[in-house]
Amino acid sequence: MNIHREKAELWQKMNDLEPVRPMVWINEIPWHEMDVDNELTIKSRHKWEQQQEMLMRREIYQWKHLPVDMVVSDYITCSLAIHSTEFGIVENVETVQTDSTSDIVSRYFNRQITELGDIEKNQAPKSITQ
Repeated sequence: MNIHREKAELWQKMNDLEPVRPMVWINEIPWHEMDVDNELTIKSRHKWEQQQEMLMRREIYQWKHLPVDMVVSDYITCSLAIHSTEFGIVENVETVQTDSTSDIVSRYFNRQITELGDIEKNQAPKSITQ
């Protein structure tokens, strides 16, 4: 049986509250500190390609150096290409970044609904063709 299928079954059993053994998942990785031997260096040029390459390089790096109970899928996810019509309220956030080489930031979300009348700010989504 494939190692990834075995690990996926162990995760499923744990999530079904029938654990076989404790599972280990390393998901907090300071990626900006890990590119010692250019294993994570992006070589593609297009923004979308760079995002895909970054995800793949990180997964390969993690499998090579920190696999523990990691499961590698046999497919690549790709985000949808969509146009947002928004709902009337867009994110109003302040961020603080302590390390410019890290993609980790702290966020403070400014409150936008403070009274009952603010509910009117929400709008039904509109079709792109309208």
